[in-house]
Amino acid sequence: MNRLSLSSICRIVRLRSPPMTAPCCLHRLIYEHNTCLNQREISFRTLDSTYQWKNYCTISDLAFEKISDETLESLTEFLEALVELECAPVESDVSFSNGVLTLHLGTHGTYVINKQTPNRQIWLSSPTSGPKRYDFSDNTWIYKHDGIAMHQLLMKELSDIFQEEIDLTNCAYSVAD
Repeated sequence: MNRLSLSSICRIVRLRSPPMTAPCCLHRLIYEHNTCLNQREISFRTLDSTYQWKNYCTISDLAFEKISDETLESLTEFLEALVELECAPVESDVSFSNGVLTLHLGTHGTYVINKQTPNRQIWLSSPTSGPKRYDFSDNTWIYKHDGIAMHQLLMKELSDIFQEEIDLTNCAYSVAD
């Protein structure tokens, strides 16, 4: 693995200056060659709020499309079955089109989950917790600011709404490695 300086990486990704969310010595930017996808990637390694190292890496366009599509399709299948249950709120509905998954739960509000290809993120808008942007890390979708996985948040919020234990662990990319 070749290691490049922070300023070299910033030039590669066309940043004007290094990120300033933490002292430069805390940031590790690593240039890696992914032989599986034959794609070069830049990984951003930073300290999280508990001072544990977290790896957030950009994945190739092809890998992002595959992973995000599998994630959204898997969630769609699960949620379609979920809204058919007797415990589902009145006027519940699920739709998935053009990479946008919408879960309408009547008076409980509407969830919108969509992929953001330029950022290689999945965005979630929740009527309970608000908007969040998820990055793919450790084989699941993680919100960098609190370290909570998207599926974990959905399980908690949907369990509260449906007043039953909702388990999304069988959905694609729901469990971290």
